[in-house]
Amino acid sequence: MLKTTLLTGLVAISVFVGTASAEDIPVAPDQAAAVAVETLAQSGLAQPKTVWVPARYRDDNKSAFFLAGNQFAAPGGFTDVVGFLPREEGGYLVAVRQSAQPASLPSLADAKGPFVVFYAVGQDGSIEKIFGSIPSDSQTVVGKNAIFVDSSKTSGMYAYSGYDTKGKLLTGPQGVRFASPSPDGGWFIQKVVSSDSIETQVVLMHQAENGTTKVISKSKIDNKDVSFFQNTTAAAVDVPPYTDSVRTGFVGHVFKRYKATTSDFQEWLAALTNLAAEKAVVGKWYVTVGSQHNVPLSHAVDMTRRMIVLGSVEKPIGAGQIQPGGFKGVQYGITDLSAEVRAFDSEKPLFEIYGGGANFFRQALGGSNSVGHSYNDAYAIVTPTSNVLVFANEVGRDKPWQAVNINSGAKVSPEEIEGFLYQYGMTK
Repeated sequence: MLKTTLLTGLVAISVFVGTASAEDIPVAPDQAAAVAVETLAQSGLAQPKTVWVPARYRDDNKSAFFLAGNQFAAPGGFTDVVGFLPREEGGYLVAVRQSAQPASLPSLADAKGPFVVFYAVGQDGSIEKIFGSIPSDSQTVVGKNAIFVDSSKTSGMYAYSGYDTKGKLLTGPQGVRFASPSPDGGWFIQKVVSSDSIETQVVLMHQAENGTTKVISKSKIDNKDVSFFQNTTAAAVDVPPYTDSVRTGFVGHVFKRYKATTSDFQEWLAALTNLAAEKAVVGKWYVTVGSQHNVPLSHAVDMTRRMIVLGSVEKPIGAGQIQPGGFKGVQYGITDLSAEVRAFDSEKPLFEIYGGGANFFRQALGGSNSVGHSYNDAYAIVTPTSNVLVFANEVGRDKPWQAVNINSGAKVSPEEIEGFLYQYGMTK
């Protein structure tokens, strides 16, 4: 049911941003004297009208969209729904990745699949109109009023285009190192200013919906560095699957810096970064991953993808592995990303991934402090009123599912959450 992936030779040391009061972030349920247990209805998960599940949570590796419990399928049986948005006219804008475009659309010259096809879909799941298609096998970002895909043909650069909820074809940022929609309907953009054989100068800016821009930061990157942003993953119940940067202003950040003085690389760092922050120290949650000698890029990327950004722009919350140091147990916890003071004691454990004894032998024998023996550490579920985390990092399912509503601090009924997960295919 759950795949096994053991990351060896990694060291994960979490340094959280900010302090949080007890009323803001709950204590670990297993450590509390008495913890309430919520039903699905109390957690905002009962009888949802819409459910969107990311490909990362599903065994078929395809994102899924459910309307009143029924999985949406486009003509031809395509079910990989990479995003959706409600339309003012009623129904939804639904973006589906498929190997071929509908026959009713005009043929795109020299275009090869896969395509992302944009549909107007009724509340009952019926196809009302096909707006168009864009060739793309790259990332999709869901903004406030439009869904964009990367269709760049230049390695290391992105070019975004998409459709809004009225069916209008839009052009987003072109030829940029990174772009992601902002909470106000604009974009966060990182673009190259200049480059030579040694270093590249980049600028991170915010482009408002009206086109005005504001520079957030400027930096120089050694051309040997590896550095990129990426959005994390969460399921969406009765809300659109907005991209992290829209919901919270945060994205994941992976980087590995080159030290010219020693002609060597520093350690991999994974962070949750507030793109709108004026100060570099605000809103960053670092995880140091291994050493420069034994950690491939794929493992560094995986550590960032295991992180999750929840909450809102006003109250962003980070979730991820907690490595307390020494031979203590490894836990999964959350932190208040809106606080400005970085403090290790702001960690709030929710689930235990490895006990202290198991962690001791794992480190002593394998030299690894980073855990990844299933594909996901936790499933995150966003609703209009709650943020639910379900512990997924277990080799076998020989005990009840653990789930917590981090807004209320209550556990979610293990029996009910199990039924919810299986109904929507969240078992990877």
